[in-house]
Amino acid sequence: MKTVLQRLRETPYRKIAWIVALSETLHNIEEAIWLPEWSRSAGPWHPPVGPFEFRFAVAVVTLAVYGVILYFTRRETRPAQLLMGGTLVVILVNVFIPHLAATVMTGRYAPGVLTGVLFNVPVTFYLLRRGLKEGEYTPSSLALGAGVCALLALPLMLGSFAAGRWMERALF
Repeated sequence: MKTVLQRLRETPYRKIAWIVALSETLHNIEEAIWLPEWSRSAGPWHPPVGPFEFRFAVAVVTLAVYGVILYFTRRETRPAQLLMGGTLVVILVNVFIPHLAATVMTGRYAPGVLTGVLFNVPVTFYLLRRGLKEGEYTPSSLALGAGVCALLALPLMLGSFAAGRWMERALF
């Protein structure tokens, strides 16, 4: 009988990349449940956000991650590799800044730490390490991809929050 690690190693990288979708979905669900309330007293770590606008923005970001993974698994191109590697780096860094940093600096739990540490760190670390080993990424391609993804993520998130606020006013 094969162990989980043996099965992981035998699964092609472009198929196993989908595990980050699961870990990021769990992470975003945790945030969607508890972050709006937490944000009311988070100080500089997060501006106060309403539940609807935040959950809308988190849904958009989650779908964007799925889109990147779908693109990566369907196209063996440099842009697909850059976006996938960059997404992995951004997800990994996001666990430490702001989640863990906010927990340490505020002295109270910041939503997203549990799923970030239990799921996102090991999953992204595994995928990054394996991707480097198998030639999907180089250190420089990861740095470039992370920069591109960080630049794309900011307007995506800000636009999603604005769209969520607009939809809430229009619908409710």
